[in-house]
Amino acid sequence: MKYLYNSFIIINLLIILTSCLKEDSIDKPEPPEPTSKMDWWDEAKFGMFIHFGVYSVPAGEFAGTDLDGVVYPTDSPKLSGGVGAEWIMYTAKIPRETYKLYAKDFTCHNFNANQIADLAKSCGMNYLVITLKHHDGFVMYPTKLTDWNISNSGAKGLDVIKEMQEACLNRGLKFGVYFSQNIDWMTDESYGYVPEIKGRYKEHKQYDDYTENLIREFVTRYPSVDLIWWDGYLENTNTNSANRFLQAAESIRPDIIFNDRLYSKHEGDYITPEMSLNLSIQKFKRFELCTSINEKSWGYSKSKNQNSYMTKEEIIIDLLRCIQYGGNFLLNIGPKNDGSIPVQQSEPLEKAGYIIQKIGGIQGAKSLNQIYGQHNCFCRYTVKSSNTKLYITKMPNVNNSEIKVTGIKNSIISMETNHTAKKEGDDIIISGFNGEFDTACLLLSGEIDSYDAGINIPCNEIISSLSAFANGEFGIETGDNNQFMLTNWKGELSNSIEYCVNSKENRSYNISIYTAEMSDYEISVDIDGEKYDRTIKRGYQRHKSKIMENYNLNQGTHCIKLTIKPSEGKWANFYGIEFE
Repeated sequence: MKYLYNSFIIINLLIILTSCLKEDSIDKPEPPEPTSKMDWWDEAKFGMFIHFGVYSVPAGEFAGTDLDGVVYPTDSPKLSGGVGAEWIMYTAKIPRETYKLYAKDFTCHNFNANQIADLAKSCGMNYLVITLKHHDGFVMYPTKLTDWNISNSGAKGLDVIKEMQEACLNRGLKFGVYFSQNIDWMTDESYGYVPEIKGRYKEHKQYDDYTENLIREFVTRYPSVDLIWWDGYLENTNTNSANRFLQAAESIRPDIIFNDRLYSKHEGDYITPEMSLNLSIQKFKRFELCTSINEKSWGYSKSKNQNSYMTKEEIIIDLLRCIQYGGNFLLNIGPKNDGSIPVQQSEPLEKAGYIIQKIGGIQGAKSLNQIYGQHNCFCRYTVKSSNTKLYITKMPNVNNSEIKVTGIKNSIISMETNHTAKKEGDDIIISGFNGEFDTACLLLSGEIDSYDAGINIPCNEIISSLSAFANGEFGIETGDNNQFMLTNWKGELSNSIEYCVNSKENRSYNISIYTAEMSDYEISVDIDGEKYDRTIKRGYQRHKSKIMENYNLNQGTHCIKLTIKPSEGKWANFYGIEFE
């Protein structure tokens, strides 16, 4: 009994002591950071875009009479107009009643949401965005707000949005919908030019009411919609109506994500450069490059004039380039009217997916030296516990077996791939690269500790634009031999590109640039504050022009700034700079 009593006292003392320690502890853990609605989007990096609707039936070809009585033969080149097959109602000026006839052939009898979601998952994609309503106004679920919907088509009884939502949920994919909130050629009082009336509506109240109700309906009907991809923003400067659409969604789902295309002054949660990256992305925290695997059309096209498909190499390069710049990549497919995916689209996607899964380091990847980057590889990193995994993927056109990544202070813990690595100061030198998109993975100590160290000047080697900092409104595309290039370089003085280079020793160099341009142009070369003016002769194809001869660069870091000034109305494409 005495033993039990003493034990009771000891236990109580321990409880009291423990309680006091909890209350007075100075080592209380910090409360967790509040969850942001953008957390999953920031981690996702790669998504699938799907343009699918009644426009998949004509598929870029129109044989019939337009609103002006013009008869078009099948596969008329007049139909493209620089836009895709999804615009055929507009480009061919097809009357509403004529266009509605296509709905009966929109059968979707081979549509399989599970197969599409499996394809996305196998490619390393982490979210999916499908068309709910495009510019032709056709609604891809059985709504009661308009007769122009999937229940009055050859796919009667099918709810594409519901099936796609469920398939994504079952595979851990986030789900979004594309919604044309302003352009609607089939609905009265919409915004933008309408072929049926050969002009624009002056009043929009009826359309605004309809659109607001439609948004409320589908956000309620599909609770797993995590993202609305607005489109048609240039057609509406009416902020009141745009805010109605925004509030209709947010009042039901406050955590829903929006892109930047609600109206012209709406930045949204992220910006959406289309088909090529614009260097204005530097100004924003988040961006998503959207590109179609058919580079001439978003919707399925059977027209010879509207088909040019990406290769697996182009898909992978665009993805890694987006990650290296700190953004996401949304890659579009366009199923046929029966719901099947053309082999020209599925084949390169499957091949790219195999490589993407193999190289790894996609989901949750963070950019390393965002704009400067490395000229011969793609760098990215992920955080593992308190350490860092660094991924280096060799460019496919690079033959080097050795790659140097500069400006990394972290020490190397281990090499997790079949490569070797050593540390020299703040440089990491990785050896053993071979094959297509070969990727090295290193485990580094602690969180990433890096800086923009510039690059060492190589001999007889083009330094791509990724190793530079650019000012102005450029596009970034892949040119010859998968070299990056700045596109549409125009004559504004604000358009310039700066290189930070390190010379290992005092040496003289011939400095050349690689460009393609519409006419002769002037170039201003600024090296460490010393300015030189040069004239470059026209060369429509990629060519080399020497801008400095036997120019001495002392050992150390140098800043080289180029300002290209093409003739008025002309342009230049810039591939890179070379030191010999």
